[in-house]
Amino acid sequence: MILFEEYKFFDHQFPEPQYLGAKHTHLSWINQFIPENVTSVLDAFADSQSVSFLFKQLGLKICTNDFLSFNNKIGQALIENNSQRIDPKIWLFYFNSLLKKKCSR
Repeated sequence: MILFEEYKFFDHQFPEPQYLGAKHTHLSWINQFIPENVTSVLDAFADSQSVSFLFKQLGLKICTNDFLSFNNKIGQALIENNSQRIDPKIWLFYFNSLLKKKCSR
């Protein structure tokens, strides 16, 4: 499952997680070792959900967990959610308002 309907929205560079153990830099390496016949995965220490999101984009069934409530909320938004889409106009409004706040300081 891909987060956005159109590929053009993937050009936004999300900030890198700033904690020890972040696996987002290892996604291409992890992807090499996923057997072809796998249909479901367990991400028991999900952290920022980057590995689980990779699995979701590959169409796998995911069970994700993390000790921190914040990381579980990210999992609910990115991994459990299959139907809610954010309108591109809302994204543009949100990012433009962030830029205005940042530039006005």
